[in-house]
Amino acid sequence: MPAPGPVYIPSAFEQLISDRAKKIIKTLHDFIYDEVMPTEKLFEAQMPADRWSSIPPIVDELKAKAKKLGLWNLFLHKGYKEGPGLTNLEYAIMAELTGLTRLAPEVRIPWLLHDINE
Repeated sequence: MPAPGPVYIPSAFEQLISDRAKKIIKTLHDFIYDEVMPTEKLFEAQMPADRWSSIPPIVDELKAKAKKLGLWNLFLHKGYKEGPGLTNLEYAIMAELTGLTRLAPEVRIPWLLHDINE
């Protein structure tokens, strides 16, 4: 699914967003539109009847791609050495993008401790 237009960053905040964060926002935007959204139907098809009994295989595939692109632990504030060094404002724009699809938060955020330590 082609992404619509350029990545949206509100003009009032443009000067407050670092160049590094702008690159991450663009990467996340493209990942959501090019990788995540096209697989939503597959995700639903792979979902077991008992939602919590297993994770659909597409989730692990997308998690691996997200990690490789550096879209992992983005929620960690810049005060954490393990995080990407984003401000709350920079992350808020990324969180808004993530909310465009039900699947994006699941593949971009390490919910389980073993995911964080991988």
